[in-house]
Amino acid sequence: TAAVNLAAMGNQVCSLPDGAAGKALREMAGPQRIAITDQFWFELLKVQLPGVEQIGFFEAHYARPAELDGLVHDAYFLQLVATNEHSGNFRTFLRFWARLLHYYRTSPRDARPCGAAAVLSLSLLCRCLLKHFTGTFSTPELIFQLEQAPYEAVPEGERQ
Repeated sequence: TAAVNLAAMGNQVCSLPDGAAGKALREMAGPQRIAITDQFWFELLKVQLPGVEQIGFFEAHYARPAELDGLVHDAYFLQLVATNEHSGNFRTFLRFWARLLHYYRTSPRDARPCGAAAVLSLSLLCRCLLKHFTGTFSTPELIFQLEQAPYEAVPEGERQ
């Protein structure tokens, strides 16, 4: 099963899963902007944190916040922070997550876009990323990271 390795996250190494989930996470951290309408975002529904379906999973992680926050020190997340100014993918991830929560909450049980484990995994991922972004940037920088349009170079002929 594809899962992010929580134990190795605090060691500044990239511990992304193999397969479609790892590919999706790597692409999100890349320099290319991914539109909110791109099917790519649904690949993130394959990302499952190990043990998320076990009883007490969230209680255990919230009781040990250092372990939970280790998620944000992985090389993958540091790459996302580094590329977000140009890609805007973190902002788009937040938009996707908000839409997912809305559709999950308002859809009939048999028409939900994913299961509870996917929503919980992405919610935990979102929490860790937000904590990292708020701990890394000043208020004006954070607002820029969350509101800016992705950087697009102006072609040579159009510069003034």
